[in-house]
Amino acid sequence: MGRLKIKRVHYNGDKYTYSSPLLTDGVNIIEAGNGGGKSTFSALICYALGDYVHMFNFSKTEVHKEIKNDTNNFVLLEMEISQETYWVKRYFGQKQNNMIIVRDKNGNEEALYLNRQHMPEGQSTYSDWLLQKLGIEVVDVWQGTSHFKVNFTDLFRLIHYDQGTEPKKIYKEHKSDNNFISDSAHIRKVIFELLVGHRFSEYYAMLGQLREYEKQRDAKKILFDNFGVLATEMGYDVSSLPSSELLRKLTEEKLELQRVHLLRQDVRNRKSDSSKFELQIQQLRQGLVQKEQELAEVQTNLSNVSFEQRDLIELKEELIREVSHINKIIFSHNTLHIFSPDHCPCCFNKVERISGVCLCGAEIQEGQSEHFFYNSQEYVEILRSKQKSVETIDVAINSCAKEITSLQEAIKQIRLNLDSIRNQLKEAEQHTNSNNQELLQLNERVYHLRNSIQDTDNRIKMIEKYEGIERAYNKAKSDFSSLQTKVRSTQDAIELLINAQTKKFNETYNGFMTKTLREVTSAEINEDYMPVLNDGVYREASSDVPKRFLYFLTLLSMSLDAKSRIPFPQFLLIDTPENLGIDKDNLDKCMDRISELQSTDYQIILTTGLGKYPTSLAGFVKQTIPDGEKLLQLK
Repeated sequence: MGRLKIKRVHYNGDKYTYSSPLLTDGVNIIEAGNGGGKSTFSALICYALGDYVHMFNFSKTEVHKEIKNDTNNFVLLEMEISQETYWVKRYFGQKQNNMIIVRDKNGNEEALYLNRQHMPEGQSTYSDWLLQKLGIEVVDVWQGTSHFKVNFTDLFRLIHYDQGTEPKKIYKEHKSDNNFISDSAHIRKVIFELLVGHRFSEYYAMLGQLREYEKQRDAKKILFDNFGVLATEMGYDVSSLPSSELLRKLTEEKLELQRVHLLRQDVRNRKSDSSKFELQIQQLRQGLVQKEQELAEVQTNLSNVSFEQRDLIELKEELIREVSHINKIIFSHNTLHIFSPDHCPCCFNKVERISGVCLCGAEIQEGQSEHFFYNSQEYVEILRSKQKSVETIDVAINSCAKEITSLQEAIKQIRLNLDSIRNQLKEAEQHTNSNNQELLQLNERVYHLRNSIQDTDNRIKMIEKYEGIERAYNKAKSDFSSLQTKVRSTQDAIELLINAQTKKFNETYNGFMTKTLREVTSAEINEDYMPVLNDGVYREASSDVPKRFLYFLTLLSMSLDAKSRIPFPQFLLIDTPENLGIDKDNLDKCMDRISELQSTDYQIILTTGLGKYPTSLAGFVKQTIPDGEKLLQLK
């Protein structure tokens, strides 16, 4: 339960200035002539309380020209909230008017955001601060899928009696026209209930929390369902094994992996003992290569010698044929004397030839014919030479045959050596391959175990995630059900409370209205908390101003009841009620109801025309601005 009280209103700029007189408990009247600044005074208070003021929105038409044309200007409100003094400063202009600076009695200053839209996370708005100081909880109101947070300016609609709202609408016009959510009948009922009972703020806070729990429950259910489907599509059966059994399987696999690691290390140690075999294998392989190179060289030599022997044999055969031919020539010459110049070369008969003349008659020198024919002795020498060559070739052929035999023996020996090396190599490789085969099997076992562990680990993570989502979903369901039960039980108490508050409101309101308007015999509020006069039959337009004004005054009266103090902040700001078409007599009757309030632990700030108030309130005038003068003074 908190109380709001304005002590002074200050305006300061480079051109204009204003400071109000001290405003006290009870009624405070600021009277002025037409254009004297009555509405400006109320607007300055509204502006400092964080409300939207059309005349200070300089992007619009019909704005306050003096304040718009002023510079470095701000409003400073000195006020009490629950008997604690605060100074609230709000600048004019687009750049500064999203912040309000609050200073307490110790000089501590705090800059608070006006709008939540651009507010950093974790910060509080000026409205949150103001409601907290007034003891009113900030509640969330849901309407369908829309979310609405009730601010002080919403409650201010039943605290500020302005002249811009049609009286029959009761509630001050909302900032945003045609905003069906913030200006809906449901929101209006919430505003009324928050102002007439602390339990309502708790109740609406619970409703907001219940809606939040419902959202969380639905969101977690969607996540739970989708996660199960997704896990199944990924090949994980999240419902097959609980995570505890998978943990046991994972532990066993890890132990098995450790055992295989130890066994593999043992095999590797044994493999190191076989390094001597590996050295032997290396040496044998080098010997094998050398022997194969040696074999190739010997085979090449054998081939060359074989070709040489073949050539010698062919040469020998050729010489033998020549020797045989020469023997035939010698035999023929010895028998036929075919190489004599005294024998005819055609018939080989002896002819008589003149010395120094050839058979053809040409002159020759004797013995010249021997240049063209060998004699017998020469053919014998040629034959001996040929026979000697054949003997020499025979020696060479025999030498080649011996070398061929030697090379063939060497090849045979090399091949035997190669076979021996290959056998030794095969035996050594078989010895080392046994370790390698065992190590290979162990590596394969490690590979499969690691894959299995990875798969089991993934399944555990997936199932743990699934179980965590399931637990969160179950908790969200439980939280929602518990709070829903609490809300239902609270609804009964709220129903009794609202009935009691409605009854109390109707009693006070009916008393005010029947005393003010002679034609009114009954006044009460309906289920939407809207006033109904004479059971809805009475429709006199002149009753709209009292109907609205006394509605506000009834709320103020209820807040003064010491037995059941309601959150209404014991404060009313009334702006020029006479301009709403009410006659002076009825206006005075309305104003006279103020004197019926039970105590003076309230504050009413009334701006009105000069003398536009009953004589009973004449002693509460704090400031009079005569005709022709202005609220804001030039410096």
